[in-house]
Order: sequence, then C-alpha cells, then structure tokens
Amino acid sequence: MSRPRSLSLAHSFLHQTSLVLTRTNPLADPEAVQKQLFSRAKRRVLAILKVHHGSDLEAVLAQQVTEDDEDLWARLVDEEDEEEQRQAQAQRRPVVAQLDDIRKCVSAFSFPSSRPSRLDLTQGSSSHSMSFQELKMATLSDILELRKTGLVSKNDKYQAILNALARDIRSKRASPPSLSLFELPSLEHA
Repeated sequence: MSRPRSLSLAHSFLHQTSLVLTRTNPLADPEAVQKQLFSRAKRRVLAILKVHHGSDLEAVLAQQVTEDDEDLWARLVDEEDEEEQRQAQAQRRPVVAQLDDIRKCVSAFSFPSSRPSRLDLTQGSSSHSMSFQELKMATLSDILELRKTGLVSKNDKYQAILNALARDIRSKRASPPSLSLFELPSLEHA
C-alpha cells in the first residue's frame, strides 16, 4: 500500500527538519524578575495602606507598628477570609485565593512569626505567615532591591509605586467588572 503524495512529503519534511524546543526560565530574564518584584511590592504596599496612612509612601513605611496595627491587620485578614468563604459557599465553589487577595502580598520569602498564624500563603498547605511588622520589613526589602534596579527612587519617596497603583485602580475601574471578590481600596484616608 503506497502513501498519498502529501503524506509522503510531510514525512520527508519531518525527517529533514529538526525541531528544538527550549524551555526558558522566566526568572532567568532580569526584566521579568524586576517586573515580578515590582508587582509584589505594589501588592504589599497596597496591603500596608489598609492599615497605615501618610503623606507619602516613605512616611507610611517609616511609621512604627503598634499592637493596634497588628490587631487591625489580623482583623482585615480574618474578614477577607470570611468574605471569601461566604462567596465560595454562595457560589458553591471551592475556596481559591484571589489575585488581589491580601495573602498574595506575602511572598514565599516570609519571616518566622512570633504571633499566631497570619496570612496563609496557600489553602491546605503548611502555614507560612507574616505579621504586619514582617510585611513592612519584607516590603522595605523589596523596595531596596527595586532601588538597585532604578525602578524606584528615594528622592521622590517611592512615588513610582503609588503611581503604578493609581494606574491599576484607574484601569480596573475603566474595565468591565471582574470576578474578583475584593476591590482595591482608596489611597486616601477617610
């Protein structure tokens, strides 16, 4: 039985052509790493702004963390978890962390906490947690890394991060409603 001519040509082409698939690591790309670091810093700053307020980001980051701040942070995390549970039950779906969920502000590089469990990174896995103080320290660490890359500057009190958050908020308001459970808060203190 002979092969149809088109199949023979395809078979011949495949024998003469080698295909090389190269898997690239996005973390090997310095721009991708910087973009990821900037996004994580924005998420963390947004979470911090839910507790601390100030005239500029440098002032917010410089504020001392009090027990009241830690308690407020714990309440915010608990409220978000409860809301997520309610929404999941109402929609009869499993609880899945949202993209703009407070827990997303915490990276895999969390610090050990002396406080009770806070901000589980993932549902159903080992508990990694961050207190509000640890969140601020991790954010400062991110900002120092971003300063090295030139993406943010101490001269303008890290305004680039706030500008990016403002752009994100404007684009979110301009786009059709998303499936996100949690809206971005106003950057102004009420």
